[in-house]
Amino acid sequence: KPLNVELPISQELIEILELSVQLNQDTLGVFDISIGPLVNIWGFDDDSVPNKIPTAAEVATANERVGLEHLELDMKANTAIKRRDLWLTLGAIAKGYGVDEIGKVLEGYGVTNYLVEIGGEILAKGSRSSQTQGWRVAIEQPDEIARQSFDLLILKDLAIATSGDYRHYAEIDGIRYSHIIDPRTALPVSHRLASVSVLHPSTAYADAWATALYVLGAEDGLQLANDVGLAAYFIVRSDDEFVPISSEAFTEIHEDTDY
Repeated sequence: KPLNVELPISQELIEILELSVQLNQDTLGVFDISIGPLVNIWGFDDDSVPNKIPTAAEVATANERVGLEHLELDMKANTAIKRRDLWLTLGAIAKGYGVDEIGKVLEGYGVTNYLVEIGGEILAKGSRSSQTQGWRVAIEQPDEIARQSFDLLILKDLAIATSGDYRHYAEIDGIRYSHIIDPRTALPVSHRLASVSVLHPSTAYADAWATALYVLGAEDGLQLANDVGLAAYFIVRSDDEFVPISSEAFTEIHEDTDY
């Protein structure tokens, strides 16, 4: 696509891009949709599993194309200008945005009690029935093989999104590589955090924040979540078990739940 030219884009796309730019600032730069070249060079840009590690030179070349500061948006004209050859990847926010849009459609038809899910991103409004407070949702144990509940929540007028490395990763020469790239290092995330679940009224926000907190890791992610008052639930690998850690806002919601 041409550089330094106003490109007309849809209302939906420019909304996602504007939100992504805002979240890039809010998350100290760790949520970055411009890391497409890095995702590609590591071989995680589709459902395939990479079988080789890119060279340092290849990573450096790909990283030269990263940087949201080179994207300019005109919200009134619905146009975008690229000042650099960018490759934007919306995998960490598009599903959440889509869930929110479906919710708006349902509410447009007068539906007030519903649960929408796309790829694990969930928006729960109202209640499942007149006998329940909301919708019962499980946080999955971050296990590569088994699918089982790790914790339970009752959601009402909230979204939940989870980010982790337990489904999509590569193992090369005995080393595990996450599919989530840290834009600060241009390398796959490497820590003992298995997954992060975030609660938020907006599924798009929950989706993006879950990725950002996962990149930061349990300690820094928990600190940021507490600083901004975000409800986040971290599951950390510890020897042969998983250890849950909750932000202050998540603990308050969980403790207020009447099962």
